[in-house]
Amino acid sequence: MSSGALRSAQGPKETTGGQVTSGTRRSHRLETGATPSGSHSDPSDEDPDRNDDGFVRLNDLVVSQRFVGLLAANGLDSLDALFRAENGQSLRKAGLGGWRERIRVTLRGAANQPGEPSLLPLSLGGRGVIGLCAAGAEPRACACGSLGEARDGADRSLDVTLYVKRYTRPPRAATRETTRAAPGAQTLAGVEWHWLRRLAEDGIPAPQPVALGEEITGGREARSVLLMTAVPGDALERVLANPDALDARAIRRLVRPMAEMVGKFHRLGYVHRDLYLSHVFLDAAEDDGARLSLIDVQRVMRPATHSAYRIVKDLASLNYSAPVGRVTRTDRLRWLRCYLETNALPTSSKCENPLVGKPPVAPGGLGTRRLSGAGRRLVYRIVGKSLQIRRHQARREARLAEGSGSR
Repeated sequence: MSSGALRSAQGPKETTGGQVTSGTRRSHRLETGATPSGSHSDPSDEDPDRNDDGFVRLNDLVVSQRFVGLLAANGLDSLDALFRAENGQSLRKAGLGGWRERIRVTLRGAANQPGEPSLLPLSLGGRGVIGLCAAGAEPRACACGSLGEARDGADRSLDVTLYVKRYTRPPRAATRETTRAAPGAQTLAGVEWHWLRRLAEDGIPAPQPVALGEEITGGREARSVLLMTAVPGDALERVLANPDALDARAIRRLVRPMAEMVGKFHRLGYVHRDLYLSHVFLDAAEDDGARLSLIDVQRVMRPATHSAYRIVKDLASLNYSAPVGRVTRTDRLRWLRCYLETNALPTSSKCENPLVGKPPVAPGGLGTRRLSGAGRRLVYRIVGKSLQIRRHQARREARLAEGSGSR
């Protein structure tokens, strides 16, 4: 086998620019940009299957170089293979259309740094796979290549958890905003892939993009798949729902890092449009303090005109999802003041400079009287939008309950 190529008996359909087109099949290979023997290298004839930011083409997938070996060792090296995979923990939620799936899988790969898989697959005597989780089950190490067969003493430090999102012929209503939401994206998986890469470049903690596969038929998305890493910790919504997980002091310690993360996100021009605490993960095991990450970024936008309206909707989503009693009024106002100190709001908005002439955050109680008039108006807008979200969620839950009761 020549340097820079992985080959097998079968290969996927011909791919162009990350899209699968019908027709010719080619050998299973990883393009690395190596120049064939006897040919010359020309800057105008660069390998189109490689880019300079750590991603390569593996058959009809675009894959992060760090995960090529892991996916190849587990047989997840093509669009067809990712759609054939049936095992894993389904994360289906009520109300989600049948055209999309969310699955959590656990694979085995060699680690060159703690929690970071290398390019080289770990030899396990079979296909180097760990059993994909059955729903609600713990991953089971697998040494013989078959799924789900546990081996005593398996080193789980080599486990790599990935999330898979698959879309099959999504309705036009779901894809209507695709090209507007993410420049250059042509599929729903491609939208989230785009934003995961942009957030990584801008230093916003989020899942790492692992692989993208797309199939376009007649100019329309036929199917697409996205793989991403799992972020450490648990959803802040679930953490706060557990009264034994965080005490009042620990919640107060989260105020500033949470405000700074969301403030940086907005200051860079992003809006999440789904910024509930279920989409903010907390890893309290960090040695240097809690680590926060954003997930489910498929609805992220970076509009040309920074809109205070969209920012208020993000802030209201956070306010709505913070449980009353666990997150006090004082916590919320202190969070807002810390957020405003990040200068995240657009300077042309009606909320401009809400802290001008005001003292810094005091260690004691905090009320709206400590905010400027613009700051108080911002509070009222957030509260008003929070009430709208509450009414919307109540109607949605009623529709879901009615639908399930009619079956």
